[in-house]
Amino acid sequence: MYGTITTESRIDSAKSHLKDKLSGEKYETVQLHVKIGDAGREILNFASEIGAELIVLSSHGQGFIEHLLVRSVAERVV
Repeated sequence: MYGTITTESRIDSAKSHLKDKLSGEKYETVQLHVKIGDAGREILNFASEIGAELIVLSSHGQGFIEHLLVRSVAERVV
């Protein structure tokens, strides 16, 4: 099954799902960008690509061991 799924089809599927969720009038000006890969690295690459001056990320609690081993995406971006 995974041999038939391409990166492009994953991106198209994610965009389609997001467009369905963000279909209201208040979302008309929202731009969707979907990247596949390590979240921290992809966020930094995209921010650099568009010349972002500010990156805002939410953070959620993790267990102590998971936090030590993985760290949050927000921490990796910082």
